[in-house]
Amino acid sequence: MILRAALVWLLLTALPATAQQGVAGQAFGVRAAIVESLTGLSRQWGGAAITLGLSQPVPYRAYTLVDPRRIVLDFREVDFSTLPRERLQAALVDGRRVTGLRAGPYREGWSRLVLQITEPLAIKSLALQTDEDSGAAQLRLQLERVSGEEFAALSGPALSDAFPQAAAGPVAVPKPERRAGALRVLLDPGHGGVDPGAVAGDVHEADIVLSFARAARDALRRRGHEVVLTRDADVFVSLEGRIVAARDAQADLMISIHADALEEGFATGAQIYTLSPEASSEATRLLAERHSRDDLLSGADLSAQDDTVASALMDIARRETAPRTDALANALVDAFRAGGVRLHKRPREDGAFSVLKAPDMPAVLLELGFMSSRQDLERLVDPTWRANTAEALAAGVDSWRARDATLRALRRQ
Repeated sequence: MILRAALVWLLLTALPATAQQGVAGQAFGVRAAIVESLTGLSRQWGGAAITLGLSQPVPYRAYTLVDPRRIVLDFREVDFSTLPRERLQAALVDGRRVTGLRAGPYREGWSRLVLQITEPLAIKSLALQTDEDSGAAQLRLQLERVSGEEFAALSGPALSDAFPQAAAGPVAVPKPERRAGALRVLLDPGHGGVDPGAVAGDVHEADIVLSFARAARDALRRRGHEVVLTRDADVFVSLEGRIVAARDAQADLMISIHADALEEGFATGAQIYTLSPEASSEATRLLAERHSRDDLLSGADLSAQDDTVASALMDIARRETAPRTDALANALVDAFRAGGVRLHKRPREDGAFSVLKAPDMPAVLLELGFMSSRQDLERLVDPTWRANTAEALAAGVDSWRARDATLRALRRQ
């Protein structure tokens, strides 16, 4: 029988009492490691079988998601770094039924494995078997081909006390009371955890942008500003979670930080993006789609479209915010140019980036450079370059703030 959303969490009588407590909702003291010899994928007539070897049993659940089709496995908790990524891919990605995977921390105490599939394969059975002698466990997932309509009906995460609704991720939100005259800036280093972003050799976009965000935080604080990060560790934070964090922090502005790569063509230099329903170029449209799709591939679905009234109110708020956002983007471009930061030949672009849809604060997306460019990659991994660019960003924020205050005073008159 096919399991709807396939929510199965482990309650094995063979477990010792301490492990049973962990299953009931407490975290294990030691994370499970991947056992390569027990991990693999086998194609079968009308479906497939997936096995994942673990050094110890842990609570888990499995479910499917649509657009794109994928299988999501959540654990409390598995250390996927114990097996090199290429060997995990060799074991589970066959290029036909499973075409890609992502694995890593999801949020504190949680791990996630996402398998991208080409066919509507529903979960027929799911079981975890533990070897009494070694203590190792093997998760066995039996998949059965169904119609697209049935796959959609069966897909979606189920909730329980062991696996509640996913949170935005660990975000350090400051107290609402702020220092007099302080500007509160939210820095949003993209990707993280199960989503590494662009990859060039052993360099991950998620690591680069987090390092830059920390440097920018320090530069802004030296100028007297308050700074909040949407993440300060290698953890996954959903698109919605990033926007919610900005609102909860009562931030005055938001800068989302990325360092992308192009599959085709060549690009180099930093770019600043602002929100627009229409992309200013085909490259920007594809980039915006990729950022949203990366979030989907990591197992997080965006919420349904806003209702008519809410959408109208947000459009009004965005019209008020749009001129301030444009001014922020221009100030950052000018500061980067003055600071000697290499800029793209089109340093200002517009696109439908989901992370910029917070309606009530200026928000821009900063592409530090392109990891597909050798010159950009050398700059991105250079701590000195990141520190200098962070200083330029802080100078741009200062410039924008001074001009924004002047314009606000004029509007009040």
